[in-house]
Amino acid sequence: MASLNPPFKAMDMEGLYRKIQKGVFDRIPSKYSNDLQTIISMCLRLVPSQRPASEELLNHPLIIKYTGEMP
Repeated sequence: MASLNPPFKAMDMEGLYRKIQKGVFDRIPSKYSNDLQTIISMCLRLVPSQRPASEELLNHPLIIKYTGEMP
């Protein structure tokens, strides 16, 4: 959403599948912080069990840094 483009693009479903399997995606525009890039990268990890749950994201120091909320 930050880049107004999907993280993975391809000409066909097979190509899309291969790109998703590699887990390589473009960085979001530079007007956004490295912290946001870090959070996005965490959410797009290849192994589902390594992706943060909603509660983990809400309690992550980078999220707390910008929201000012403490659990």
